[in-house]
Amino acid sequence: MSGTAIEREPSEAELRELILRALSDQRFKFRAIDGIATDANVSRQMVWEALRSDAQLGHLVKIFPVRANDGRPLFTTKDRFVKEATFTEKFIDFFGSERVSIGY
Repeated sequence: MSGTAIEREPSEAELRELILRALSDQRFKFRAIDGIATDANVSRQMVWEALRSDAQLGHLVKIFPVRANDGRPLFTTKDRFVKEATFTEKFIDFFGSERVSIGY
C-alpha cells in the first residue's frame, strides 16, 4: 500500500471553516468563488452549495455589492464588510437594487 492518504470530502462544519478562513485572508478584501475554492482545496460547486445551503454560513458571509470586472459575484464576511468597506461600497450596498442572490 502506498503512503498516500485517502482524501475525503469535508464535513459541513469543516467546509464552513475552510470558506471562512479563505474569506478572512487579509491579502484579499473580497473573494470570488474560484479563489475561495482554491484556498479551501475544494470544488467551486462545493463552495456554491455551502453558500446556498448552510444557514450558519449565510449569517456570516456577505455578497459584496459590486461584482468583479468579469461579472463574477464577490464575497466577504459580514464582519469584514462592516470594518473595511468604503463609504461608497456601503452606500451602494444600502441603496443597491440589483443584488446578487445565491438562494437563501
